[in-house]
Amino acid sequence: MGHRVLVVLDPHFSRDSALEASTLADWVTYDYPVKMAASLLSSQALRGSVFPGETDRIIRKRPGFVPVLLHEKLLVWLRIQQRGIVVDFMQFQKFRDLMLAPNPNFTWEFKHYHAIWGGLDLTVDPRQVVNISQAYNLLNVLSSEKGCGLESSSQLHRYIERLQMLESILPVWPPSQEMLFASKKFNVIKTLDEIAGNTTNSPRPQTEILSHTNRSQSFEGFVLKREGSDCTRHIFLPGTIDSSNLPRDKKGFRWLKQSYVPALRHVGEWRVIVLDCRPLWVIHTSPGNHENQMVFCHRDAGLSLEKMSSRLQKPYGFDDIMDPVGGTVAERHLADEELESFVVATLSSLIAIEEGILQGTSSLRLMARVDLGVLRGSDGRLGYFVNEVERGIMITLFSQGNPRWALRLADEFSSIFSQWIDDTSRNMQRTVEPSNRRKHGRSIFSLDRS
Repeated sequence: MGHRVLVVLDPHFSRDSALEASTLADWVTYDYPVKMAASLLSSQALRGSVFPGETDRIIRKRPGFVPVLLHEKLLVWLRIQQRGIVVDFMQFQKFRDLMLAPNPNFTWEFKHYHAIWGGLDLTVDPRQVVNISQAYNLLNVLSSEKGCGLESSSQLHRYIERLQMLESILPVWPPSQEMLFASKKFNVIKTLDEIAGNTTNSPRPQTEILSHTNRSQSFEGFVLKREGSDCTRHIFLPGTIDSSNLPRDKKGFRWLKQSYVPALRHVGEWRVIVLDCRPLWVIHTSPGNHENQMVFCHRDAGLSLEKMSSRLQKPYGFDDIMDPVGGTVAERHLADEELESFVVATLSSLIAIEEGILQGTSSLRLMARVDLGVLRGSDGRLGYFVNEVERGIMITLFSQGNPRWALRLADEFSSIFSQWIDDTSRNMQRTVEPSNRRKHGRSIFSLDRS
């Protein structure tokens, strides 16, 4: 019998309208059979995560299929369903209510499942107040915020306590302890500094915890960013920092002072999707011509660091770095090997160190996104550095415009995730055969319809 998985949809997976969703990098349009599309669009469990789609393709639509606009994680799990895993979907609001209810036997609500995927992204503070204008617009991940109903500290603490009780009897991905650890970004940054110095011999920007008492410190050439945040929500760029009115730490999340890397804006970042510690594909992102705009493309041809260094010393256009023309097969292979070997070496070391600290299997073994920038070291040589390691449920795949990337990931992830369920269940000496409420294979997908 295959696994039965409950997929809990984070509030950020839903939007108020198709118009809003269509501008975001983590939403895709995909053609489904008419009957399945109708079921998806009428599901209460998927409300806000799926809309009628439009297609601008020249090629005629397949008879009996209609376009559906949906979040890329939903596309992934619908594909996984087709590979033998039975999937039930649940809105986070219902999951939250089950977790917070005064019911000591709340875990019985989940007895039918081999594992749970999703829930709330704990790498960011769900209580934060967000300035919407700071979030990326147009081709990016977020343009508005969805409340999770855990704005008070007491509610959040109870949710985490109940979640960890659930984790003690059932495989839950991603692990809450790891996500909470990663939310304190300074922990991860210092580990990456250590890896750069001892393993990859690569440059790193200088990072320290912001001092609120050092009146003589300079902020020239530095940015401020806060833990428990992402997508540029809490950041001050050079020239915007008021030393007489520094932002205060909030609810355990510290402000960090980090040396500014101009290449992150002028060159961009390489977002490397990694499954089972193997790079699957690379996206190059860079700021667009308008404020808060991001443009991206899937990497086809790359430059070696040596060639990139030479090109950056001359006037260059965006495409000269993002999508360079030419290059032999050998040169392209060298550039790819250089980038991918750096990612694998760094990620493998990070996993080993964190697993030693947390005494558990890291979610990074299954899936991660490693975001790279370039920086010149003290010797003047150009090198890659890890700007961010994204983990858990909010890893953006940048599959907008080409859903095949998300489908490819689903095919890879399904077997990796199934093996993780078996290994985790074995380690906790857990054997569960969910009640056969639905015959396997009888329906295209399963939904929590309440």
